[in-house]
Amino acid sequence: MERTTGMESEFIAAYDRYADAIFRFCIIRTGNRDAARDIMQETFARAWEHAAAGKPVSNMRAFLYRIAANCIVDRVRKHQPVSLDALMDDDHFTPPISETESPQDAAMIAEMIRAINQLDEKYRTPIVLRYIEGMDVKDIARIIDESENTVSVHLHRAIDKLRELLDA
Repeated sequence: MERTTGMESEFIAAYDRYADAIFRFCIIRTGNRDAARDIMQETFARAWEHAAAGKPVSNMRAFLYRIAANCIVDRVRKHQPVSLDALMDDDHFTPPISETESPQDAAMIAEMIRAINQLDEKYRTPIVLRYIEGMDVKDIARIIDESENTVSVHLHRAIDKLRELLDA
């Protein structure tokens, strides 16, 4: 049996701790389970390359989300994007429903995802990271490479826009 190095152990721990959250972030952003799985795997592959090169990471969570966001952008540039609305309208993507969710809750979640998908990218990512992933403004700022003030402004404007979209 092989022994793992400290770096490998840390990487495995990071994978165990963050893989589900990175996948959730990717599926919300892409609306496609296969694409989300591919992007999640690419995220961890890039993180491993970074770690194997001996480069330090001060905040693994923020680092992984930033890689995932970059992978999503790369994928969009390479492929024609399909909107989440179109996938939901064509029954290709249905947000997962837990056994404890009522049909009304599921409908509300689907409507919220549609509204989030209508936001400009600069608002969508901070909203997903803050209110779905539960990150603080400081970590979001690191991930999207903006100031904390800019992130706060984007969150405020995104919430205002979501209210408009959901009230319409």
